[in-house]
Amino acid sequence: MNKPPPIETVSRDTPDAIIEQFIAIIKENWGDHYPSPAPKLIEDDIRASSNPNRLPLFFYILDPQKKVIATASLVESDIDLLKEYTPWLANVYVDKAHRNQGLGAYICNFATQKAKELKVKTLYLFTEDKKDWYAKQSWNFIKEITYLGVPQYVMSLDLEVA
Repeated sequence: MNKPPPIETVSRDTPDAIIEQFIAIIKENWGDHYPSPAPKLIEDDIRASSNPNRLPLFFYILDPQKKVIATASLVESDIDLLKEYTPWLANVYVDKAHRNQGLGAYICNFATQKAKELKVKTLYLFTEDKKDWYAKQSWNFIKEITYLGVPQYVMSLDLEVA
């Protein structure tokens, strides 16, 4: 990655077109994780993130044409089965045309730093297929679960040492 693109945080001032793209990305990639009606619940979560000092927080990167090409979120809970773990790194996404350029690590590191600023000690995530990638980013495997019929890996990051 040459000069890193700016990472934006969803706020009250975020244009609707950006929020609509974020909603579409979440719906397309993880819509089945939301109870019905998923689009409304996703939009409510994103629009609730107007305070930069508390969760939820939604981050995004735009390309020069104002297309959302990467996302990440910090949320209180990301999986109903594991309410004992909080908060979560969620909605990590990089557009296929922009993968393998460091954007995933870049936006994850940004979210991790935000979590540290909020005094989070441990951050959690679950992933179906990126366990090894997250392990390279210092995340630790906790356990494997089945969520919505799909095996998932639950991982944590100790922010006091990261």
